[in-house]
Amino acid sequence: MLGKLKDLGGDVAERGHMEGAGDAAGDVAGFVRAQRCSAALSLSLSLSTSLPAAGNNILGRFGMSLDNFKAEKDPATGSYNISFGK
Repeated sequence: MLGKLKDLGGDVAERGHMEGAGDAAGDVAGFVRAQRCSAALSLSLSLSTSLPAAGNNILGRFGMSLDNFKAEKDPATGSYNISFGK
């Protein structure tokens, strides 16, 4: 759905510039942008709940959980250190 909204937003903006539709095309393009943001937020929320569950499902077969892993950011380099603890 997100891809279709991107295509629609581009089509509306292009048509507005070609035909000089002005405010109407701008209103529709704004609506499409809002819908695109809403769809992206919905997708990120669903992924933020389903990905940890999938990870725990796989790790659970080995007696582990995502809770066993700890990521610490090194302020000097900006990289992350991932450690495992039971």
